[in-house]
Amino acid sequence: YKLLNNFFGAKLKGAFFLDAGNVWNVTANRVSSTYFDFSKIGSQIGIGTGAGFRYDVEYFVFRFDVGLKLKDPQFQGSDQWVIGKYLRGAKDFKDQYFITHSPERYRFVQYNFGIGMPF
Repeated sequence: YKLLNNFFGAKLKGAFFLDAGNVWNVTANRVSSTYFDFSKIGSQIGIGTGAGFRYDVEYFVFRFDVGLKLKDPQFQGSDQWVIGKYLRGAKDFKDQYFITHSPERYRFVQYNFGIGMPF
């Protein structure tokens, strides 16, 4: 959608997105959860959504996006739908994640800055 025209000689635009996917190995390995198996694809896919701004200056496009995890395949079953935990106020979930994955903290929201188009 168009936000402003001719903003300092460029164009400021916005984007909404929904993304699904993962990274798999195509050969068997020690970590079976990373091996691509079409019969398990539903449980192996991550899903996220978000919004961002595009600042178009003739030769470059600067991007700033904010993404939110909806489904995280590192968990099992209905626990993969992390959006529910986020909407209910994620403090307990994040504290428990930190205990079991220290020093990593769980992030529901991801910020991204880029130059050029995302794909």
